[in-house]
Amino acid sequence: MMIRLSRFSSLFASTTIALSLGVGSSLMLVGCNNQAAQQAAANNQLAEILEIIRVAEQGFVPRGDEAESIDQFRQQQLAIAAGKLEALVSTGTIEQQVTARRLLADLRISAAKDDARQATEQWAILSNQSATVVNQLGAVLQAADRVSKLSVNESVLIEKLTNNIDQIEQASGVDMVDAEAIKDKITELARKITRVKEDRHNLITRSQAQLDAAFALDGEERHQSQLEAIRLRREADVLSSEADKIRAEASMLESQFKVLASKASIGEKHAELLSRQVTESRQRDTQTSAARDEAVSQRDELLAEFEKSYEILVSQMQTQVIEPMQLAIDRIATTEASLNQIKSQAGNVRGLGSEIELDILRTRSDRAYLHAQQAIMLGSFGQTLRMIAQQVNTAAPNRAEFYQTTARNITQTQEQIIQSAASLISDANTSGQNLIASGGSLDDPGSIAAIAQAQLGYLATYAQQIEKSAL
Repeated sequence: MMIRLSRFSSLFASTTIALSLGVGSSLMLVGCNNQAAQQAAANNQLAEILEIIRVAEQGFVPRGDEAESIDQFRQQQLAIAAGKLEALVSTGTIEQQVTARRLLADLRISAAKDDARQATEQWAILSNQSATVVNQLGAVLQAADRVSKLSVNESVLIEKLTNNIDQIEQASGVDMVDAEAIKDKITELARKITRVKEDRHNLITRSQAQLDAAFALDGEERHQSQLEAIRLRREADVLSSEADKIRAEASMLESQFKVLASKASIGEKHAELLSRQVTESRQRDTQTSAARDEAVSQRDELLAEFEKSYEILVSQMQTQVIEPMQLAIDRIATTEASLNQIKSQAGNVRGLGSEIELDILRTRSDRAYLHAQQAIMLGSFGQTLRMIAQQVNTAAPNRAEFYQTTARNITQTQEQIIQSAASLISDANTSGQNLIASGGSLDDPGSIAAIAQAQLGYLATYAQQIEKSAL
């Protein structure tokens, strides 16, 4: 499993250049030996931190390390780097302080996105639990059907069941056709992600080779080699964002597939049950009160099990997915505020203003991506809860309001997220347009303008996904 660390890529390269230029310029300051020494020390600390980040990015656990997984090792290394940066943000020149603060902001964003990824992984687990709860509801409905069957005229029941079977089989057939079409799209997106990851890896390898070669060069040749490394890293960043966009699209399709497949499966099982009931009804002349009492007891037992599983599912969705995901988004928003402070601190030092403005745009894009994931997950979960609220009335009419209220709460939560995302994307589009107007040539994929334009494309995709997921 390769570990993605795209947010650090261009900043990693530009910081390396700052180190090579910063030491020389600082040591030229006559009569400022103490200041030069502080700057050199800050450069050495930055170099040490960059090495920690590079090791975290390499995609494997070094031999002898006690980390149980690549993810654990990466998080441990980045936490170490963040701790060292905390002590460095007020040391050295303004440029060095800004570099440290930008790196620290990226580390915090990476940590927040790791938390968001864990919430998304938990959602995948809960999606399977959702299918189990829906199946439990199916069993409850089957038991309720049996209770109802024992209380009505057999000929009327047979006609009703036969009509229901025809309707259910027709609806299930349509759902399966739609589900298979979506499955084909998901497979194609998986191939696209693989190709994008390979292309990004090649760009990162080339960039690292440029950086390695730069240390053997001097003067302008060294500077040009380092600039080429930055350009390659930026191209890799663009591919990382492209992969995120494809993953978001695949996530939405997977949610749609699960809903359709679950509906089709329930329909098939329900139709099979009804067919058995038709056969039983034709063979059965009378039903005793004892049989009906047994059916009621079975229905109530299944209903109690279903309600327990349902409440656990809703609670886990809140505490393991909704709240952690929102916390991750809030942490990124806090980091965005710190980037605005960094921009003010940087002033016009080495033209860092546009670089930091691009950092802010990409941070907003990260938030929009997570909002899209939120909306997709809540949309899928909300559809499941709506279906349950509609169906459960047959077996437990006295509990219908509870299930309807729970479904409405999820809908309202998604509406709030969609409103927040709309405001965020609008602000991001404005800042992106400003960067395009002043950020260089769009023909250069590594320019600020080109990267900003790519981010606007991703924002448009996220907006579309959010709109499609609305309940």
